[in-house]
Amino acid sequence: MKSGYIRNLNQNKMTAVYFQPPGINPKYCEVGTILETDKDYIYYLDEPCKILISEVKIIDKDKIIVHRNGMIKLKSE
Repeated sequence: MKSGYIRNLNQNKMTAVYFQPPGINPKYCEVGTILETDKDYIYYLDEPCKILISEVKIIDKDKIIVHRNGMIKLKSE
């Protein structure tokens, strides 16, 4: 199933979207993409699942730090 998911992402333009789903530690966020064919959802980049955009908080790219190990944290104010 995951290979089909990746194939679908490759067929669409991908733009990274940083977001905080419910229950996540406010210091961290997830990364996903919004597909042109399914604009109501954010598709996680690292997992074969999606979440409704209306259920998350979108984070501006300028407010995040991506560590070498892949962890994504919010910059301290």
